[in-house]
Amino acid sequence: MARINSSHFFGQFSCTTLILDVELGNIFMIRKINYNLFTVLLFLITANAISFGDGKGACPISGTTSSAELAQSICAMAAIHYSLNDIPESDIIKMFNQAENDGDPCGTMWLARLYFKGRCSLPKRTDQAIEMASSCMEKVLSLAENGHREAQFLMGSAYQEGLAIERDFTKAIKWYELASVSGHLTATNNLGYMLAWGRGTDPNIEKARRLFKISAEKGAKTSANNLKRYRDDGRDDKERLASLRKVSLVQVLGMQKEQGFNFLIKKGLLSNKKYTRTKPYGSGFKYYFPTDGIVIGFDINNRIVIVEGHAQGSSDSTQYRGKIPFGLNWNDSKSSTSKILGRPDDSGFVRSDNAKGMAYRIENVFFSIMFSYDGDKKVKLWRVYEKWAEKYPDLN
Repeated sequence: MARINSSHFFGQFSCTTLILDVELGNIFMIRKINYNLFTVLLFLITANAISFGDGKGACPISGTTSSAELAQSICAMAAIHYSLNDIPESDIIKMFNQAENDGDPCGTMWLARLYFKGRCSLPKRTDQAIEMASSCMEKVLSLAENGHREAQFLMGSAYQEGLAIERDFTKAIKWYELASVSGHLTATNNLGYMLAWGRGTDPNIEKARRLFKISAEKGAKTSANNLKRYRDDGRDDKERLASLRKVSLVQVLGMQKEQGFNFLIKKGLLSNKKYTRTKPYGSGFKYYFPTDGIVIGFDINNRIVIVEGHAQGSSDSTQYRGKIPFGLNWNDSKSSTSKILGRPDDSGFVRSDNAKGMAYRIENVFFSIMFSYDGDKKVKLWRVYEKWAEKYPDLN
């Protein structure tokens, strides 16, 4: 029997002393332990994040456990807490720091990941993140190739974000799938996100929802939020979506940038490909074409995910020359729009547009129409943007 007093490792993380008695690979007595840590330990054991002898997923806890192996277990616990969001972020950072100080390359890689985007209360320090990730990448990759779940997740994250390595969504999905099968919550969530947006694979919202559900049921807060964000509200709006897709500007949703530009030029809606300014939009950018009253937004893959048609003067534009969806026109008001489309799913003042807006959810997109806040209170602009990606039917 081996007795492991873990107060040395966990005392600084607002946890009481934990005593594990281990015999024949079974934990049969846990005492003096607070509820949060008990819950996490049960999850780690159930998900094989704490194992007894295989050395994969995290590290085995046994009578001969090394400090490096315990460091890996601390890192695995920190990763679970990160997913569950059940303890202060400062404590999570302390655990990753402890893992790094005890020689776990995954601890270093986790900290690099958090600094890269400014997560978990850490400031965004891109250069520092790249330097940290570069210093441990080879060791993390070796662990991942040998079946270590935490390392597999971290390789997937590095490829997804381009952290100290060339961004490659296909490789990101490969590593996320391996980590997800082994029960890694954040890998499962991130894989769902990749599927929802078709990054490195064809979009598949149904599979994405299943993955969010799996992770959310185990307590992952981000996955629970994603279940709401990407929910199926049970409505059948296919006919309304088909009507929306008859508008030429909407038809470029899902196209690549150059394909979309060429399509709009052919339709006579875009004079040329010269835009006057850009603005960050999610992981991509919006391009402004004021001469044509058009704004087009792209994601990180140069896939068109948002389109806007502007009235005269909106964003310094001349008036968009094409049709507004659903037979609406520039003289419509909120009341006349409601008579045509019914009650909106959302409405209110939109500060970034300095306008009052009405939004309608239609399958995987939102149709929003904005009305001047001052003056005639007529249509100022309209936009259609994706909530998740779909493979749209080819245009005739």
